[in-house]
Amino acid sequence: TFLGAKMKRFLRTILVAALVAATALCTVACSAGGGKDGNKGLLVKKFAGEDNFTVYGYVNDGSDTLDIGAYAKEKGITIERIKDGAFKDNDNLKTVIVPDTVTEIEAGAFKNMRALESITLPFVGVHGNGDAYIGQTAKGEDKDVDVNRTFAAVFGTEEYAEGASVTANYGSSTATYYIPSTLANVTVAPAADKECNIPAYAFNGISGVSTVTVKEGVVAIGEYAFASCGIEKVTLASSVKTIYAHAFDGASKIKDGGISFEGLSLKEIGEHAFEKTALTKLNVTAEKIGEYAFAGSSLEEVVLAGVKEIGAYAFASCEELETISIKAAESDVVLGAYAFGKATPVWNA
Repeated sequence: TFLGAKMKRFLRTILVAALVAATALCTVACSAGGGKDGNKGLLVKKFAGEDNFTVYGYVNDGSDTLDIGAYAKEKGITIERIKDGAFKDNDNLKTVIVPDTVTEIEAGAFKNMRALESITLPFVGVHGNGDAYIGQTAKGEDKDVDVNRTFAAVFGTEEYAEGASVTANYGSSTATYYIPSTLANVTVAPAADKECNIPAYAFNGISGVSTVTVKEGVVAIGEYAFASCGIEKVTLASSVKTIYAHAFDGASKIKDGGISFEGLSLKEIGEHAFEKTALTKLNVTAEKIGEYAFAGSSLEEVVLAGVKEIGAYAFASCEELETISIKAAESDVVLGAYAFGKATPVWNA
């Protein structure tokens, strides 16, 4: 009996050791990253049911720049997701580049970062291609307008000393988020084979960030996307075709040079899109300019090309605007009431 009990204990010990070894082998097989010693740099692994890798953490390896796509290429893996808290409390990274293979960035993925100055994302929000206007996809599960389609969502709601408080307005409600006070530059660079919107309310009310660069593949700037924001410069790619209603309404820090229409051939500038902005010069090619699109702005010089329709009061209350040069015949353009405000149109200019 004594020998039998001893043998059982021995077998149990062997079994536990085997399970530990198997777990270790699985961890090695299912994970990649962490630097040469396994505990520094980017931490990635495949979670149950996933075909590709998820970023679940980052340990300071002395670098201030992280190109996740370059890392994935070096390792021969595909990264699709970044988990909540993956970069929490990081105090060394100044630049992060998220590749266009990523399809989900969980809310709070970049929470409490203390040194971040520049970030490149394949889309705005936690999922790609959010609605450009409310109801665009009839409340599609992944695209409907909500707080998770705003830029601030990926930074989380936890207050911290180095974080700047911002109020994310997403139409029906608001939420308070904290983005790094060091963050100045944002780039949206979608996958080459996917069209992307800057979602409705994406940067609404955001302050602190200086510049937003929209790369090729973005086709629309959503409703209220930059309304009432403190951003100073937005660069638009030639792929942008539509600027929806109120997109830049009240964006008072965007002045001359803050937004360029050069190289753009727009289908529509929506109603109130640039109302009450500080722009003084406008040279744009657009088929349709909506009602009140530039009303109350600081415009002094306007040149329009390709235009077929100008909505009512489009240039109303532009006190410094005396003439508007239009590269079209008056008979070819549909005009709304008081479209030019007090300015005088010069046709076939």
